[in-house]
Amino acid sequence: MRFVTILAVVCILVCISVTSLPALASSTEVVVEWGEVEKVGNVSFEIVSYGYEEYAWAELKVLYQNESVMDTLLTGNESIPYFVYSTEFEKTFYLEPINYTSETLNLSMEDVEMIFSGNPPIPKLEFLLSVNETFKAVEEEKIRINKTTVECAYIKERFPIKISIENEYDDYVSIKMRDSLPDNIVTDPYNKLTWTFEVAPMSSKIITYTVQALKPGEYILPNPVVNRSDVSFGSNNTSLLVIGPWVDVEKKVNVNGNFVEVNLTIKNTGNESVRVYVADFVPKNAEILSGKLNFTTTLDVNQSYSNVYTLKVNGGATLPRAKVLFVSGRQVDKYFTEDIMLPDCFKGIFDSRYAHGVRESNQIQLSVPKEEVKESEVIATPKTETQPPPETQNKEESKAKLPFVGVELLVLIFYLFRQRL
Repeated sequence: MRFVTILAVVCILVCISVTSLPALASSTEVVVEWGEVEKVGNVSFEIVSYGYEEYAWAELKVLYQNESVMDTLLTGNESIPYFVYSTEFEKTFYLEPINYTSETLNLSMEDVEMIFSGNPPIPKLEFLLSVNETFKAVEEEKIRINKTTVECAYIKERFPIKISIENEYDDYVSIKMRDSLPDNIVTDPYNKLTWTFEVAPMSSKIITYTVQALKPGEYILPNPVVNRSDVSFGSNNTSLLVIGPWVDVEKKVNVNGNFVEVNLTIKNTGNESVRVYVADFVPKNAEILSGKLNFTTTLDVNQSYSNVYTLKVNGGATLPRAKVLFVSGRQVDKYFTEDIMLPDCFKGIFDSRYAHGVRESNQIQLSVPKEEVKESEVIATPKTETQPPPETQNKEESKAKLPFVGVELLVLIFYLFRQRL
C-alpha cells in the first residue's frame, strides 16, 4: 500500500513537470500571398507593402493574438528590371532566417524565400515556421532607432524629419531601412525613403530628409521598418500638428422646370482663418436670372458661406465645377509653392509667396426639358412680291419702249425721202 502511494505521488509530480515544460511546436510550412492574411495558430502574417525598383523588398507584419509584435523589412539583393515582366516571370530571393523573442513568444522563420512573379510582379513568402509560446527572457536590443520632427509645421513649408540609429554592439552592423509617410505629407520625388548602410561599433548614424504638408491637421508619422529584430524604437510613433487653411466646396441644385436654383457652399475646414476667391460658371444654354457667380469673402475656422443664384436652362446641361482660391497671410518659400492654373478672374489678386491652394466643387448633370415655342407666340409674316429697285425698273421700261421709237424714226425718214422726190 505504501509503495502504491509513493508511485502515485511520483506520477503526479512527473505530470506536473511535463505540463510545465514549454510547448515546442514542430516546423510548419507557411505561404503568405500578397493581399491575404495567413494565420497559424495565434500568429498571423501579412505582406503590407512591397517594391522592386532599387532592390526587391517586402514589408511583413506579424501579429500575435491579434496584436502587432513585429514589422520587418525583407530585402533581396537586386532589383527587378521592368523589361523582364511577363505572365511567366518568376524571381526567387533566398533570405536569412528571421527570429522574434518576447516574454510570451519565441518565433522562428527558417528557409525563407521571397518570390516575385507575374506581370506586374507581386510577392509571396514561403518559410518554415516554429512557434514556442513560452515565458522566455527577452533578448537585449542593442540597436536603437529614434525618429523625431518638429511639433508644429505650417502647410506647404518644409520641415525636417530626423532618424537616428545607435549601435551598441562591439562590431559593425549592416542595416536596410525603409521609412513611410502618411497621406498629404510628401517629400521630393527622387527620395525613395530607402537606405542601406553600416553603423560602426558603439556609434550612431543620423539620416535627415525634408517634407512638406499639403493639408492641415494632426498626423502620426510611423516608425521606419528595418531588416533586423534586435531593434528598439524611441517611441511608438511621432505626432505632428500642421497649421494652415483648407476649404471644402459643395454644389447643390433645386430644379423646377427650366429654372434651376444653385447653392454653392464653401466651408473652412482648416485650423486658421482664410480668404477665399470664388469663380463659378454656367453652361452655354443657360442664363443667370438672379444672384452672382464671382465673389470673395473671409471665413473663420469651421465657418461656412453659401452663395445662391438662379439659372434658366434650355435643355440638358452640365453645371461646371466652381473654383475656389484660398489664401492665408502666412508667407512661404515661393520655390515650394506649386504653379497652379487659375481662371482669369483670379489673376493678379494674390501673391504666390503666400500659402494658397485651389479647390473645386462637384459638377452636376441636369435633365431639364427643352423649352418649346407655342403656336400662339408665332407671328405669321405675309408673303410680299419682291419689287425691283426704281433704277432697274426704269431701265426695263426704257428697253420695252426702244422698239417703238425705232419704227417711228424709220417712218419719218421714209416720209422725208418721198418729199424730196
